[in-house]
Amino acid sequence: MQQYRFRVGTTILCNLGELGWRPGRIIALNYRESNWPEGEFAPYQVALKEDYSLIYVPEDSDRYCCETAPEDRRILRRKDALAGSTPFPPQQRKRLVLESTLIQNLPEHNA
Repeated sequence: MQQYRFRVGTTILCNLGELGWRPGRIIALNYRESNWPEGEFAPYQVALKEDYSLIYVPEDSDRYCCETAPEDRRILRRKDALAGSTPFPPQQRKRLVLESTLIQNLPEHNA
């Protein structure tokens, strides 16, 4: 059996590409799909914290998943609205910054 950095039950951060890093909990080791070639498997199956969707981590490396830092765990335990929000994708974030800038430049905001 392969040695992995994390055990079942460990909370990790997962790299979801353009969606950024998301927290999740490892629910299985040596995950595999039925249509994968014989002997092919992913190190971890993970349930994402925000919506419990299931993903797999293709490789046990910091590029795809990493241990949560104490500050990450503190933020994840918070129950306020800010802690529960998910970061906006880059395109939406750019639009929100632009809208915020436009609003701040309106005459009634500068009075």
